[in-house]
Amino acid sequence: MTGPVADPPAARRSPGRPPTQVTKKDVLATAARLFDERGYAQTTMQDIAASLKVAKPTLYSLAGNKVQLLEAIFDTIIEGADRILAEAEAAQDVSLALRLFIRESLMHGARNRAMMNVFLSHASHLPAASLSAHEAWSREAYHRLKRTIERSRADGGVDPMIVAFAITSFINQLPQWFSERGALSLEAVADNFAALIENGVLLADR
Repeated sequence: MTGPVADPPAARRSPGRPPTQVTKKDVLATAARLFDERGYAQTTMQDIAASLKVAKPTLYSLAGNKVQLLEAIFDTIIEGADRILAEAEAAQDVSLALRLFIRESLMHGARNRAMMNVFLSHASHLPAASLSAHEAWSREAYHRLKRTIERSRADGGVDPMIVAFAITSFINQLPQWFSERGALSLEAVADNFAALIENGVLLADR
């Protein structure tokens, strides 16, 4: 009697090897959704693995541990925001610069809704060094936006600090209430808010 026939070498999968259909982007999106729904502390790596239908070793090989997942979510939001800020800073047309920043930032936040919610509410779970870097980035990003506003502002207009606060508050709140089933599309919301800032605040005295 012969024993069980082993699988051919090509059919074997080494322990923890990621299935080709699951990517790190999938892992980050799932982790962000669960952190947003359940809370960071209440979500385990097993929860994330089960949601993705992969084994825990596969999850670790794709994205590291839970802290690394949280840091990667923050990095995703920051990288997008940095790109948008850089494009606004490079724009020659000063009125276009602010409109570009508002439109692209709103879309970035709404299209990464769960990640944005985690970014805004779970910073306290970051390691000390990562939290310090996040806070330093937030301060610098605010000042970069303020300088972009100053380029567009009418003499004697609303203080750029107030405008920057209004813009960032609107961007941060959008993922909480925007619905694709609503009366306005995401693009329409972005364009309407940009027009409000440009015509009602920045250009009021021109």
